Amino acid sequence: MRSNSVKKLLKAGKPAVGTWLSLGNITAARYLARSGFDWLTVDIEHSLVGIETAVHMFASIADAGGVPLARVPSNRHDHIKRVLDNGGYGVVVPMVNTREEAAAAVSACLYPPVGTRSVGGGAHALNFAATAADYYAKANDEILKVIQCEHIDAVRNFDHVYSVPGIDVVFVGPNDLAASMRSPDGKPPAAEVFQQTLKDILAGCKRLGVPAGIHTFNVEEAKTRIAEGWQFIAVASELKFMVDGAAKTVDGLGLKGRRRPGTLLNLGILNTARKTPLTASDPDGFDDADRPGRPLLLSDAASARTSPDLPGPGRPASRVRTVRLPRRSEYRPGLELPATAGRSGLRPTWPSVRPVRAGFPRASRPGIRPHRCGITGRSPGTGCARPGRRVELPHLRRHACSGR
Repeated sequence: MRSNSVKKLLKAGKPAVGTWLSLGNITAARYLARSGFDWLTVDIEHSLVGIETAVHMFASIADAGGVPLARVPSNRHDHIKRVLDNGGYGVVVPMVNTREEAAAAVSACLYPPVGTRSVGGGAHALNFAATAADYYAKANDEILKVIQCEHIDAVRNFDHVYSVPGIDVVFVGPNDLAASMRSPDGKPPAAEVFQQTLKDILAGCKRLGVPAGIHTFNVEEAKTRIAEGWQFIAVASELKFMVDGAAKTVDGLGLKGRRRPGTLLNLGILNTARKTPLTASDPDGFDDADRPGRPLLLSDAASARTSPDLPGPGRPASRVRTVRLPRRSEYRPGLELPATAGRSGLRPTWPSVRPVRAGFPRASRPGIRPHRCGITGRSPGTGCARPGRRVELPHLRRHACSGR
């Protein structure tokens, strides 16, 4: 039976580096399995990946000699059992905030008498190149149990939560951890506060003798984290690699002005690599803030108020990127733009599409008043609601329309 090479690396005190698979593409998994990463995690929590696709991705990775892991949708016995029975070498369990939750996650990975995993399946043995009997006898020693630390409450009770026997890695999800540290008014944590929290987690792992892991967003940050003592290192995702590679080619050929509209970036995600609050990121949560010309989405007004991408002292409007309001799927009644959005002539605008069919907020929604230009679909004859016209919203509660 094959051994789990990642467990060996971690026990030896060495780093184990991998990436996230979020596209649900079996062929991409086959290629990345041969690229040199120590492990690959199929993300079933935040992606479209279902169990059938995941099974084929596990097999593609294992057949190439790699270590397939799965981030399960939640800390449930049946989720953990299914990915392990179908060939996963380990699980990444999200949102573990109490000792009881940590104990349940570990127990679901292990066969009796030490755990509660049910005996069954067949693909698990295939991926370990073992007979079923060998697998059942040795699986408890080979399954990797990665427990995520994604909430400040878990950090405050770190030793109590993560001292459960059997945990192989405590893995930080930076985005969710930062979100749990927001102030009551939605303001993200200061960079130095978040970095100190990461140091506290790393110190806690060393106290407990458990390898620490973290998701990083580029090679430089991965090197920094390894030097600090983090061992289980995730670097970006296959989606990030694809988008960055395409962007580099487009920029190199001077084609960036041809990018299609609709790729909106969220504000307020914290980039641990730069040790500063990230003001813009790709939809997958990875840093794209330094790429000029990309539109930003004001999905978090509190974060937007601190954005260096908005005009202010020393930041002339001519150097500020386009700021777009949310589309229909992102719109929240009552959302207000930051005060800085009105400085230096910066005007947030809706994309130039047909207003009503494109999902503009109707007058009946909370916080929105009807106005004269016909945004509600009843044009008074000014023509401002025609396709191709751009409706400017200096404030969500006060509409003004332009004929540009």
